[in-house]
Amino acid sequence: MERYEELMWGALTAHTTVSHEEWDFFRTLLQIKTIQKNNYFLKVGDNVPFIGFCVEGLFRLFYNTIEGNEYNKSFCSKGDFVTCYSAILQKKTATFSIQAVMESTLIIIPYQAFTKLFERHICWVIIAKCIAEQLYLNKEMREQDLLLLSAEERYLKFSRDYQHLVDHIPQYQIASYIGITPVALSRIRRKLT
Repeated sequence: MERYEELMWGALTAHTTVSHEEWDFFRTLLQIKTIQKNNYFLKVGDNVPFIGFCVEGLFRLFYNTIEGNEYNKSFCSKGDFVTCYSAILQKKTATFSIQAVMESTLIIIPYQAFTKLFERHICWVIIAKCIAEQLYLNKEMREQDLLLLSAEERYLKFSRDYQHLVDHIPQYQIASYIGITPVALSRIRRKLT
């Protein structure tokens, strides 16, 4: 747990100063959750009581259509916060699923416990604001990529962003994420090699 907490400490204190007293209290709220490959942290329709912080592994966040097709929304790896934030904010059930692509470990905290921290110290409000801003920036950059970059450019960007994990992600999931078919991805990869 200690080495995982160090990673989280670094992520949180990158935004603001957290006193040792606040950190010690925060640590009492945390739990470790390991999720085996292909198992879920969250499924569509689930209540969303937790925020996760990935300390090892890789998750994919994806939508399902009525026809049974899957569309990858994003990937989250070590150092990323993981949840269905819109469901939490709207007090609704999850609109997408979060699945481990490999055995993965999260530090989780109940969302209600996290929001109660806002009354304890301003540092938690600042941290929550920074997390929300980062999620928004990630979403905006993804939209920009889908609208402005070619399929080949999106693949190259994906390969750079996830170079340490790209070998663990099935090609059809990469294709789904960058918005093309697996056949089109094969053509791009052949062209680049």
